[in-house]
Amino acid sequence: MSKRGKLITLILLVIAMIVISFLVLLGLPQKNIEEDYRLTNESISKQEEFELPNQKKLNLDDIDNETFERYIDEITNSFIHVESEIGTLESKSWYDEYMEMQVKSYYKEDNLYKIYAYDKSMNFEIYYWDNKVTFILAVPTEYKDQKNENGEIIGYRMFFVENTMIASMDLDGNSVDPKSADFKTMEDFALRLSYYFTLINNKP
Repeated sequence: MSKRGKLITLILLVIAMIVISFLVLLGLPQKNIEEDYRLTNESISKQEEFELPNQKKLNLDDIDNETFERYIDEITNSFIHVESEIGTLESKSWYDEYMEMQVKSYYKEDNLYKIYAYDKSMNFEIYYWDNKVTFILAVPTEYKDQKNENGEIIGYRMFFVENTMIASMDLDGNSVDPKSADFKTMEDFALRLSYYFTLINNKP
């Protein structure tokens, strides 16, 4: 084979390897938040009744580091408390036709403490305190029961105070920029979803 022929063969081989690598990467689930359709829902976003009434919004720019850490500690403590008391709570399960999800709620009298909802693509664990969402773990089905190298469950994490998302993390455990469009999309969807379940759970 001539030098020219060898060069052409080598170039074609490199191109083939690049194409194969691209196709493999294309088929792998991407661990990020950008444009994740599972963190949006047109049915909820277009319904005005699913927007929290008289919601109190915090200004994230006004939260200093000490206050932020205190909020995270309070959210963590409420989460731990709910999990420790889960066996003493009332529960009910149903298939939600509107959301097309299997749902199980944990509550006591008029207080909702946890919602576990899932469909074929996403699993949501939503925690409440004083009937307000405090924490959400959203795990894509392809990562269900999987942990990262630090032994943490892979999933989107969202932290709330007074109906305001003060922090969120993507699937790689990185903080999502509070000023980004992804953060705002995630917050709007999460608040509407959590509020929807409080309405449904309280129906007779």
